[in-house]
Amino acid sequence: MFNSNKASMKSQCGGVGSTADTDDQTGYIYNAIIEVSKASLVDPRYILATVMQESVGCVNVGSTNNGQTNPGIMQSANGTSFVGNSKSADEQQASVTQMVVDGTQGTPYGSGLVQGINIYGNIYECQAARYYNSGEVDKSDLNNKMGATASYVSDIANRMTGWVNANSKSCS
Repeated sequence: MFNSNKASMKSQCGGVGSTADTDDQTGYIYNAIIEVSKASLVDPRYILATVMQESVGCVNVGSTNNGQTNPGIMQSANGTSFVGNSKSADEQQASVTQMVVDGTQGTPYGSGLVQGINIYGNIYECQAARYYNSGEVDKSDLNNKMGATASYVSDIANRMTGWVNANSKSCS
């Protein structure tokens, strides 16, 4: 699944207002996902799907702000941003790993994937993905964006099946 997404990581960074990642930076994302997956017991495919949904895997992605800053490749709540291209390889890897930790395990300011899984269980039922995106879940309508992205849940579900280059669209 990671290899299928590498080309998108390289070519779509401009769409999220970012410069293209280097091959090393793409490798840092892979390393971070594997490391954090083992530590958190979260499926690495789910972490990758979230990274691709939130930032297309671009380490230099900007932050969003919905009353709090959401930086990094997983747009975590007041989490870590990338340290910058001028830093050493070790510093860049540590930065990317912390971004994945923040998004997967949460920050003091907001939940990560782990908290959504603990509350809603099976990631394939997608309630955990809605919780990650909006902090709230309307179990009767997972397309209810609750102030976030309407297509988020269906996009994550599609990404989990290997989807790479399709337009986002809410389920109907």
